[in-house]
Amino acid sequence: MSNKNLNDDISMYYPDGDSEHMAEDDNSTKTFGKISQRKNTPKKRIGKLSKSHWIILAIVFVVYTVVLLVGSWLIFYRPTSDGNSTLPFETDPPDTVIGGYEKPPLSTGDEPSGTDKTGFTPKDGVYNILVVGHDKEAHLADVTMLVNFDTVNNSISIMQIPRDTYVGLDGLTTHKVNESFARFYNKALTTEASDVNLAALDQYASMFERNLCINIHHTVLMNLDGFKNIVDALGGVTLYVPEDMEYNDPDQGLYINLKKGEQTLDGAKAEQFVRFRSGWVQADLGRINAQKIFLTAMFNQVKAVIKNLDVPAISNMATEVFKNVYTDMSVSDIIYFAKHLVNVDLESINMTTIPGNMAGSFYVTNREATLNVINQYFNIYYAEITDSIFDKSKLFCNLASTEACNVYFGDPEDILDGVYNADDINKDSIDIPSLNK
Repeated sequence: MSNKNLNDDISMYYPDGDSEHMAEDDNSTKTFGKISQRKNTPKKRIGKLSKSHWIILAIVFVVYTVVLLVGSWLIFYRPTSDGNSTLPFETDPPDTVIGGYEKPPLSTGDEPSGTDKTGFTPKDGVYNILVVGHDKEAHLADVTMLVNFDTVNNSISIMQIPRDTYVGLDGLTTHKVNESFARFYNKALTTEASDVNLAALDQYASMFERNLCINIHHTVLMNLDGFKNIVDALGGVTLYVPEDMEYNDPDQGLYINLKKGEQTLDGAKAEQFVRFRSGWVQADLGRINAQKIFLTAMFNQVKAVIKNLDVPAISNMATEVFKNVYTDMSVSDIIYFAKHLVNVDLESINMTTIPGNMAGSFYVTNREATLNVINQYFNIYYAEITDSIFDKSKLFCNLASTEACNVYFGDPEDILDGVYNADDINKDSIDIPSLNK
């Protein structure tokens, strides 16, 4: 085929007259040179963007940047885990003889000295949170729990402190722990604290820090209305009621009527369950063990809501939390703990009542057993808390009472309660001695 015919055949593809280059011999070295020098086909020019288009692009860029920043923040944010900059408890051992009782140290290791952090390096990612449920009228702490959240090992430990627990606050010998919170609340009122609830919480937490030799990073205060509303926001809590519960107290406006068996409790019925005590042999201690059943069931419900991204339930729960819960936690802290909560299994949750026994109308802690629990589950430091510095002021013992001292300094094998694993509770429940059995 001649070059002319070839040019005619392919000219339709080269409107600018470049077809002549294609007619060259494919084996010619000049061919490539000529092809590389041919004119490019003119490109269609893009029109200028309008002002509104630039605004839209700017908004998209800002939103994208914010999403990246928030995502990074959610991934990398973590609350400080060293708590107070100084130790919240003293490390100088007191006299060995106090109130006529002499008790050798439980540990043979080196004792820490001074009031600095020598030997007390905090563990990373381990937090203690004090949770208090109070009566809005009398401001009594009907529920006091110390919660340890180990976000590194994905474990949770909960220690309940009975409301009748003895504390010798300010030299008083008839003080119960629930009354001590009311005392701190009233003191905050008289001193016109800017936030009465948080001021009372801070003093309440400091009392435990100084005497249990722990560090409390955050505090949470909830009233009964908040508790009921949060349960309702979750869609109720399903659990097995171990026996019929019936009790009426018109003075408190408390009416309990629950039947034995598995059921989903709404907020009002959940309140009945956690407040019932008259049918248990051990009264308040029985109620505390029943609360362990409820805490296990509620944990399952909260975890399911978060894990399934149940947006309506999460939104309703968050609304009720912010309305009815006082806390020194930031929104960032709450999101951090919620994010780690989904990684915790029931097998990694342990619950206990602060070890002790009844002495008259008071619940008195057992010193040795309580110290063991603190070191095993709530000590955030690498150094061991020793007997010589634990409860130096003997806050948890009325030294003038022989009965109280027998419990406080007594054999830890004589205490009423132990440590319960949430998985065991979920499978077998807890055998709570009942008056009906």
